[in-house]
Amino acid sequence: MLTMRTILLPLLGLALGCTATNKSGSDDSGDTGVIGDDADADTDTDTDTDTDTDTDTDTDADADADADPAWTANLSMCGGSKMDTMVCDDADTCYTGCGTNADGAGLWLTTDGGATWGAPDDEAGGFFADFRVVGLHRSSDGLLYISGTSSSSHRVVSLDTSDGTLGEVYNNIPHSDYTMTVANYVRTSDGLEVAESLTGTQLLVRQDTPGWVTDFYDDQEWAPSYGWWHSTSSDHTQLLDMVLVDDMPIAVGSTISQPPVVYLPPQSWDFATDTDGDGNLDQLFETVQLATGFGEYGGECWGVAGNEDGLAAACVNQDADKGMVYTIGSDWGFSAYDAENWTETDVSEIVSASVDMGHSTWSAGTCRGPDNFVAAVGRDSESDAGWLITSNDGGSSWTEHTADIAEAYGDSFGPLIKCQVVDGSLVVGGSLIIASANIADL
Repeated sequence: MLTMRTILLPLLGLALGCTATNKSGSDDSGDTGVIGDDADADTDTDTDTDTDTDTDTDTDADADADADPAWTANLSMCGGSKMDTMVCDDADTCYTGCGTNADGAGLWLTTDGGATWGAPDDEAGGFFADFRVVGLHRSSDGLLYISGTSSSSHRVVSLDTSDGTLGEVYNNIPHSDYTMTVANYVRTSDGLEVAESLTGTQLLVRQDTPGWVTDFYDDQEWAPSYGWWHSTSSDHTQLLDMVLVDDMPIAVGSTISQPPVVYLPPQSWDFATDTDGDGNLDQLFETVQLATGFGEYGGECWGVAGNEDGLAAACVNQDADKGMVYTIGSDWGFSAYDAENWTETDVSEIVSASVDMGHSTWSAGTCRGPDNFVAAVGRDSESDAGWLITSNDGGSSWTEHTADIAEAYGDSFGPLIKCQVVDGSLVVGGSLIIASANIADL
């Protein structure tokens, strides 16, 4: 079983700062305390004969049996930076990567929902202490894949979280087509691997198939794919998030001056093909521009999620300074290639002004669960206040839960960056907190 060095978190004051978002950006939040839930602690019982009536409007999760969602909220270890990535095995067991400026190791683990945190053990003894963890991917082979950069050449490594065994996956290669800090990495069940650059448009691909290695490929068997976008007639080339849906890579992104896009599995060619034999893969994804026609705007998408019920993308309308969410149903395998089939949601029309949002509600992440459950998280681009909205009908209607989390946390909180539905629970994480609730209560 995995052991970890436990760290009890001292209570510190809350500090929120305004930051501009970029792919490697950070904020100035530094709270590292432990906050419990806001449950009613009264235990005294009147024994006199008075007959006065309690007229308060207590909303704590006590014997009043109110219908408020029961959230559990604790501090994350990303107080010095934004949460770059999060993977949860259940609502209590989560791994996070905090990017730059985070105190301590770059890979953090909690087994009690954020009450305590530690660095997971590995065979090298603190291997991730100087590793900037940008991406995490739990593969079907059971291994946790960690991507980012470190003082060594390692850019993607695997970790067997049951015994701490490390494995080399991709080491930086001193060549213009290969050198990059890896942001997102995914691996399919049949051994297709895709890694993408944190700061540029480069992608690397490797396949576990006979005849994959040629003279053009490096000794790690990776193929560069610089120029892949030419086959899509698109210049929306930067990937900002990538996941597996139905065991296929799906991504979102764009650049700040171009409309947001989703990158889908190709319909008319095989994924990762080299059509001219020069060793560079020029056919990967098909690109679908989400904002079109009179509604077109400059912006990008920062989060993507999907399951058998459909896809969801968390995006930003830079022209109007507000967040957007795009959703599509279970027929996405053919309908998602037409932007008209996606449902568009303006987050600024849902997030309440009562939480001091200036309606600059930038979307940062999204996730999907069973029975058409969808969640989206983000932040106010000026105040850095976080927000959460959920839908139980695939994105047709939404409910905000920002105030519920603030009540459980006991204070306001910073931006929410990531979310995941696991074993019937919604887990959200950001620069200050990690929180969870049963999706049946949402």
